[in-house]
Amino acid sequence: MPGVRAVRFSLPADLAYLEVARRFLAVLGDKSGLSISEVHDIQLVVTEAMTNVIEHGYGPRADDGAAVDLQFEVTDDHLVLLLCDTAPEAFDGAGPEVDLERYRAERKVGGLGLHLMRRLFDEVGFMRDEAGVNTVRLVRQVRRQS
Repeated sequence: MPGVRAVRFSLPADLAYLEVARRFLAVLGDKSGLSISEVHDIQLVVTEAMTNVIEHGYGPRADDGAAVDLQFEVTDDHLVLLLCDTAPEAFDGAGPEVDLERYRAERKVGGLGLHLMRRLFDEVGFMRDEAGVNTVRLVRQVRRQS
């Protein structure tokens, strides 16, 4: 089955566009033969990553030109997602593993984005290039439906 290959799209760095990203990813996942469960995992992780970029990377400094660029590519057995931005605050991916029992006991809210990325994807990488572009690279093995 031919899948979606390297589709790129750009959205304003505004929380109001998270639903647009989720819907677009649902269409791409369906066209690529991914299961509903895989699509939901993708949507969850992209929502978390975009929210972090918008709230913590850009923060109140986001202007009308601030954007989050996404690239979605499915090969025969892998999905590769890239999320790129030019926010002044970059995240390096460092952080301890979350103790979910303690997290629940303390009734914390938020702070699970990196944990979810690590649990739902096989590879999670963060980098900032010399031009100031931050990239989150997420890779996971997928089983395409026929």
